Amino acid sequence: MAPKVILAFSGGLDTSFCVPFLQDRGHEVVTVFVDTGGFTPADVRRIGARAKALGAVRHYACDAQEDLYRQIVGPLVRANGLYQDAYPNMCADRYVIVQKCVEVARREGARVIA
Repeated sequence: MAPKVILAFSGGLDTSFCVPFLQDRGHEVVTVFVDTGGFTPADVRRIGARAKALGAVRHYACDAQEDLYRQIVGPLVRANGLYQDAYPNMCADRYVIVQKCVEVARREGARVIA
């Protein structure tokens, strides 16, 4: 049985390259798209279709907009967490994306996340 890899998948060039790259190295690839906002239902469907077309054995689409607000944005705003007089413009959604990938990894019995 091929080792299973959970791939955080956006459908863009980089993550699209990763699916066949990991497969060529003997991995079974399960893709996970985490919607933290700004995507239409059509976008989510297109990303899922791309994952399947690239050969992902399974694809998960997780809606994490509420998680992002509850865990990152809300506390930051309530704390008036300014950095150099502005709210930090960071990739805060990455923490939520990783959390969702870990949940899928546990469900899938995978030990590797990319």
